[in-house]
Amino acid sequence: CGFLVFSGLGSLFSTKFKNSYLLRQRNPILFAIGIVSLITCLYLQLLPFIFSQLTINSDIIKIIFSICLIGPLAFFMGIPFPLGIDLLRRRYPSFIIWAWGINGYTSVISAILATFLAITFGFNTVILLATTIYLFGAWVSCYYWVSE
Repeated sequence: CGFLVFSGLGSLFSTKFKNSYLLRQRNPILFAIGIVSLITCLYLQLLPFIFSQLTINSDIIKIIFSICLIGPLAFFMGIPFPLGIDLLRRRYPSFIIWAWGINGYTSVISAILATFLAITFGFNTVILLATTIYLFGAWVSCYYWVSE
């Protein structure tokens, strides 16, 4: 629930994010994915310590910490898709339906695949793979992004 709420807030905020003074002449998709990558790297370093400290706390404390950890990452993960749809609307409107279809398909497949990979290779491998895929998306957006 927390991931959906925060990624939804990121989607809602994406237009303001794109039009902010800081990003007006830059690629906001690249910026958002850069922040996701930075947060992910921090989490890979800090989560083992945080989780070891939470083992003795109550369930409500664990839930609050989980929401606080998920929130920033989910918020910035919610930004690229609406901006990508906006980019398609401006340059390739006939591809929008494909983007929605691919998003739906990969959402289902990624949940199944992430579970399998986490069991087989570990959680850190899944996180690194997901970050790599997001960075690939950022690289692709650099090719197509045109400042307004």
